[in-house]
Amino acid sequence: GVGGGGVRRMTLGSYSFNTNMIRVNPALDKKDVPGYYIRFIVYHEMLHACLGAGKSGARRSIHPLRFREMERLFKDYRKAMDWERARGV
Repeated sequence: GVGGGGVRRMTLGSYSFNTNMIRVNPALDKKDVPGYYIRFIVYHEMLHACLGAGKSGARRSIHPLRFREMERLFKDYRKAMDWERARGV
């Protein structure tokens, strides 16, 4: 799922390695959800597809440092994070 490090109340997107499918939560299918935010959700899940789950020592890490660095390369990353924070998503 998507997250900038905090605890998420709702899963906004997911990627299945078994089916190679990205899912976006239908709760985001609203006119007040900006297109750049949906694109960020898809970008985040595409990073999971490209980078895999990753490992941190013996522990599984779904958002390792490399993932977070690449996530910040998204053109509207700051705008998406600000919108997410303001909405309490």
